[in-house]
Amino acid sequence: MAILDVGCGSNLKGDVSVDLELETIRVFVNHRNSSRVRDVILADGNHLPFRENHFDKVVSHHVIEHTKTPLKFLKELIRVSKNEVEIKCPHKYSRNAKTPYHVSYFSKTWFSQVCSSLQQKIRFDVSASNENISIGFFVFPFFRPHEITLTIRKI
Repeated sequence: MAILDVGCGSNLKGDVSVDLELETIRVFVNHRNSSRVRDVILADGNHLPFRENHFDKVVSHHVIEHTKTPLKFLKELIRVSKNEVEIKCPHKYSRNAKTPYHVSYFSKTWFSQVCSSLQQKIRFDVSASNENISIGFFVFPFFRPHEITLTIRKI
């Protein structure tokens, strides 16, 4: 099963990893610490250099919020995936959403509407986790949305 990690940063999750930051790739090549990763490629997630349906699974964690064209980014991930796409990002109301590096903000509704409107045969699931507050040994759920997870499966 071939996995593509788009926007890998230093936390590589795929057999093939793509990042737009040249420094991330330099550090990885100099300190190749994962025998599972075959390739690290310098590329933009909006224009992936792979044919359609090339990877069994495509993952992209905390990248879509950095792009000015999130719909194009999402479609590109779906294009190169044979079976499944997994995207994680901060919820637009989370404390981690508003940073100088984030240019797009998301809710579960946005992902649901976009996936429903795609002219492709897919099933999708959108979920949001809540922040937790720790006080000593006790963890209390705080009802501010924290992170969104979108899973798309091609039919």
